[in-house]
Order: sequence, then structure tokens, then C-alpha cells
Amino acid sequence: MFRKTLGVLLVLFMLLPSAAMAEENLDLGQWAQLPILHEGRLKPIDSFARIHLKKLSGQTSINNQSANQWLAEVLFAPDQAALRPTFKIRNFKQYGLSEKKFYSYVDVTEALNKKKALIDDLLKSNVEKFTPEQQSLISLHNKANIYAQLLRALTALLPLNIETVENQTYLNLKNNEGSPKILKLIEAGGFNNTYFRIIPPTWENMSGEWIAPWEALKENNTNDASLAYLSQWSALANAYRDYNQEAWDQTVSALPSTLVTTRLKTEYLYNLLKLLLIAGGLYAFSFSLIVIDKFTSKVRLNSLAFSTLILGVIANGLDIGLRIYILERPPVGTLYESIIFVSFICVLGCLLLERKYKDQTGLLLGSILGGLLLITAKSFAGDDTMNTLVAVLNTNFWLLTHVICITIGYAVCFITSIIAHYYLVVKLVSPIKKNLLKQLKTAVKTLIIISLLFTTIGTILGGIWADQSWGRFWGWDPKENGALLIVLWLIWLLHGKISKHINETGFMVGAAFLSIIVVIAWFGVNLLSVGLHSYGFISGVAFGITLFCLIEFLIISGLWFFGRQKAITS
Repeated sequence: MFRKTLGVLLVLFMLLPSAAMAEENLDLGQWAQLPILHEGRLKPIDSFARIHLKKLSGQTSINNQSANQWLAEVLFAPDQAALRPTFKIRNFKQYGLSEKKFYSYVDVTEALNKKKALIDDLLKSNVEKFTPEQQSLISLHNKANIYAQLLRALTALLPLNIETVENQTYLNLKNNEGSPKILKLIEAGGFNNTYFRIIPPTWENMSGEWIAPWEALKENNTNDASLAYLSQWSALANAYRDYNQEAWDQTVSALPSTLVTTRLKTEYLYNLLKLLLIAGGLYAFSFSLIVIDKFTSKVRLNSLAFSTLILGVIANGLDIGLRIYILERPPVGTLYESIIFVSFICVLGCLLLERKYKDQTGLLLGSILGGLLLITAKSFAGDDTMNTLVAVLNTNFWLLTHVICITIGYAVCFITSIIAHYYLVVKLVSPIKKNLLKQLKTAVKTLIIISLLFTTIGTILGGIWADQSWGRFWGWDPKENGALLIVLWLIWLLHGKISKHINETGFMVGAAFLSIIVVIAWFGVNLLSVGLHSYGFISGVAFGITLFCLIEFLIISGLWFFGRQKAITS
């Protein structure tokens, strides 16, 4: 299979004239905003390119090429792209490869061809029984297939290097009833390609199922407007291969203006801004300023730290706002989105805390929470952070009510937990700061009530949604149990405090343990891989979750133990 695929591609590439090798790349900004249908969502080519380059290489730029420049080479100069090192392979020894930073498509295809029999057997087997090595093999096989589809996506529009039809394309030859032998040779490498969906179903209403160039030509699914559009893409190929910026710009400018919508432009801008990276940097800078301020009396940096944290939360919030506009749904629909939303609420809450007490506590805790949560979000980002939701989840009312209530509850729990941590640290290090300890206790009591309110309402709303979607209010789904676990923990703390079964230190220790409870409810139950929540399954994070819970347990237990010992000795 791999030998045949590579053979077809290599023969096809022999028919293509060599593209100009320029020291600099073309400016692809306008082209990168053109629409493509991918995984059920219309997105700009820029997003499509970033997703695929990250899938293959783990990066959004490679070999001094941006994702758009990489994709343009794959589409318009596949003969060069097949030799371009792109694939990241960590277990290279498994494939008999020598160690390199990246491997080309030719390298990968030749390596996979040696494992053809094993791959064929695995494709017929149950994926749940695969070993890590087998999973890696099938993953590389799938990536190679995707890359092959991209390499062949526009071969119908590329100029040919055959003496009798020089500079003609398959599209021209087909329209002019060219040589059947040449047509069949080119068709062999492209007719089954349906991956690069750039042609709208109709030009009056562009919603619906878009089609790929080869798909349109194969099924004679093209009208005059679609044929004109394909001709423009062919002109783009010529401009790219000749490295002609002027011709490229003229062709892009001549494309139908209705194609590039405001949302596509916004998503392109969103990709460029990298607002979460900016927010994370501002959170880290604010934390640094507070630390410096606490250890020096010569320079007062409190105001600058406060302003920096505000800028960070604005960047965080703007990221969420742009996602709402681009995806046309509320801000929380995936695990990744829930983390960035919780980070926003946590920092916002800590800023309000700082406005009330003005003692740097809110700044310190807000910068820590915001930074840690955005780091966590990055580990859950995947190749595409703007996934299309399944139908049962894509209900704006319930995403706006149930999910946001629950995630606000998570955020308030984290704020409560970190304040309780801070209380235990202050009590151990500086027990004479009675006023600060009193303020922290008051804040924790208030926040526990607020978090109980949001988690309880969110859990009830989730049950109502479940009743409407699945016909039952409660089914002991792990996610449902996780939400209930938080509610019960909060009720236990409040009841113990009111009934005086838990003293003040025990109450604060219990509040500090909220971080573990929320992580278990939010992420831990997902490891069970059961239940009806489509975003409730994750893998590869069991060690991280276990390590976090263990470290938190040791920290909280240590603070409580040494604090108690110090109180006894004093």
C-alpha cells in the first residue's frame, strides 16, 4: 500500500516542473484567510495549516516556514514538500530510522512499508487492545495518509512538464479532451482525494457540505463559478511555483469577495495574536513584580503589578470573547475551554479580593492561579482548540447555564483553596499577623458559600439537561458524581464549622483540600473513560493528576502538622 502510494506520487511529481527556489517566502496573508471546511467547521486556511503542521511535527512553524508557507509548498510544490523534513518521530528506532529532528514523507513512507503486514493486521484489530508501540505505529500511518492527501489535493490544477502539453493542467486537458493516458495517470493519484474541501456547495448559500477539487472534477459537480474558482487556484499555483508575488496578489484579490467572511478574518487575527500566551506572560510578570516588591523597600511595584494583572485578565477575557464570536456558542464547550474560562474567573476574583483588602494577597494568588491554569490549558490544547461539538452538547442555552455555573464553581473553589493555603503558610511563618489571618478566614467562609451556590445550581441544571437529552435526570455518570463530590465536600465543611465539629484550622485545611477535590471531579473521573459526556474522556494524564494530588496532600498536611507543632511549643 505504502510502496504503491509513494510510487504513484513520485511518478506524478515527475510530470511537474520544478518550482522556483526563493530565499524568501511569498506573503500569504490574504490567501490564508480563504475558507476551507474541516471537521465540520468552516475555518480559514491559516487554522487548517496550523492544525495539520502541529499534528505532524508538534509545532506551528518549521524549517523557517510558518504553517501557511508550509501548507502552500505542500499544495503547490508537492515534489519539494515530499522531501521536506516535517514528521516528528520520537520512537524512531522502532522504524529502523537514524536519529533526526524531523523526517520527510519519503522517509516515513519507506519506514511504514517495512511494517505493511503488521499495519494491515492492526487495522483489522480492536484499537482498545493496542500496545503503546502499536498505537504509535497506527498514528504515524494515519498521519502519513493525511499528508499524502494534502500532497495530491491540487494535482489537478498544477502545471505539467510534458513536451506535448507543457504548462497545461489536468483541468485544461480534461476540458479539451486531452490524452486519456496522461489523464488516467494523474487521476490515479487524486481521484479518491476528498480532504481539501475548498469549494462551496452553492455560491448563493455557502452553508452545507463543501467539496474538494478532485471530488468536484470526478463527479462533474462543478458549475461555471466553481470552474472559475478552480482556475484561479491554478493561477495561484503558477504564481507560487514562479515565485511571482505580484501575480499571486492579483489572483488572490480577484477571488470572490463573499468567500472571506468577518468570522474568518477574526479567526485569522485570533491565530496571530496568541492572546493566551500574552496573558500567561503578564501573569508571570505580575507575580515577579509582587515578589520583588515584598523583598525590597526601595521600589514600590504594587501599582505596576496590579495594572499588569489587569492587562493579563483583559487578554484572557478577549481570547474567550473572540472564541465566542468565532464559534458562535458560549465560552465553555470542551475541557480546554473550561480551563481558560476558569483561569479568567480566578484572576478576576482575585482582583476583586485585592480591591477589597489592598494587601497584595489578591495579586499574588491571582497571578499564581492564572499562570498555573494557562500552563495546564496548554497541555490539553491538542492540535485543534476549536473543535466542533457533538449535537447533544451544541445547545447554547445549556452551555450558557449549566456548564458556566459549574466552571464558575470550579474557579471559586480554586480561589478558596489557594487562600486557605496562604492562610496556613501565614499561620506557620507569621502567626502574629492576626488581622491578615482574620481577613483570610472571612474570605474563605464567604467563598465557600459562593462556590456551593454555583456548583449546586450547576449540578441541578446538568440534571435537567440530561433529562431533556438522555431521558434521565441522574445516572451516576462519573462527571455527575464528580460535581456531587464537590457539593458534598462543601456542605460537609460548612456543616462541620456550624456544628463546631471542625475547628478553625481544620476548616481551613478542608478548604485547602478543595484543590484536590476539584481536580478529581474535573479531570480525574475522565480517566475512567465511561459515561455520556463527550468531553469526559482523556488519557495520558493519570501520572500528572496523581502527582498533583500527592504533592498537594503533602503540602497541606505538612503545613497543618508543622503549624500545630509550632502552636504547641509556643
